[in-house]
Amino acid sequence: MYVKQEFKQMLGIYKTIAVFLGTLSSLHAASTDRCFEDITLTGDPVNITSPGYPKPYGANLTCGWKIHTSSPDRRVGIHIAYFSLEPSVNCKYDNLSFYDGPEKSNVSMFTFCGKESTPSSFLSTRDSMYIEFISDSFVNAAGFRINVMDIEKCGGTLTATSQQQHLNSPGYPYTYFK
Repeated sequence: MYVKQEFKQMLGIYKTIAVFLGTLSSLHAASTDRCFEDITLTGDPVNITSPGYPKPYGANLTCGWKIHTSSPDRRVGIHIAYFSLEPSVNCKYDNLSFYDGPEKSNVSMFTFCGKESTPSSFLSTRDSMYIEFISDSFVNAAGFRINVMDIEKCGGTLTATSQQQHLNSPGYPYTYFK
């Protein structure tokens, strides 16, 4: 009886350790919830979160992140891991916008709000991207967590060799980019 109870306690400890290690591994990438960061990607993904994530973000926020790849022949890859903003028609309240280039004045790729369906992954057409998050003074939701990656530009020439090699979609193991 005593051995069985001790075993259950040890099993509980192992489960706690497993959950803790799983949480740490998902946070392995560098992470920021600070506003107005200038981020140059160097190979490892960077997590960008709404301020305070996973707790609700604050009111009347404007945040921006300038993302740059490691070289002009690479692209910015976005994977939306979690997304929940205040619902609104035409995204006039809280929203998250992505611009194709280093400034807000560049072409807007997407603006998301509410809990609408968002593409899980997409890719810039340039070597930089500007991301802007805006919240109003009313409802504050859980926010977002996005993974930002330095992705090799598609295209080029494949040459067959006698050695086995692997070809992965850009951003693998994340879903492919649209």
